[in-house]
Amino acid sequence: MNESEYVSAILTIREQVGFLWNFYVTACVFLIGWIFSSKVIWNETKRKAVIGLFVAFALMNLSAIYDEYSLLSAATGQLAQMSSPQDRFLSTLATDSGMGAFLASVLHLGADVFIIYLINLRCRSEQSHSE
Repeated sequence: MNESEYVSAILTIREQVGFLWNFYVTACVFLIGWIFSSKVIWNETKRKAVIGLFVAFALMNLSAIYDEYSLLSAATGQLAQMSSPQDRFLSTLATDSGMGAFLASVLHLGADVFIIYLINLRCRSEQSHSE
């Protein structure tokens, strides 16, 4: 691959990372909104089902985000080897691979744990009102 193909690949990967984060955040906002505005009576079965479905969604999204950040790191590393320090655009692009797969995973997992906490909180709140 030449430099222009790497630049194109890096920009495409960044778009995909952005899409995956936007999709995740949007889904989480809708889930949180539904959890706290729904008139659904929460019981243990519903709590487990919602948590199970959310965990499946979160793991698939996290896997995709991790893979995209890994690809981005590989592409920017390769571009860094190919570009000269005099080319400011390419050298800057080559040194910016976003937050990286590890930090993205930590952030994602932290948000996942928080959402599971909110689901459990809603279920406990529902149980205390019914007693």
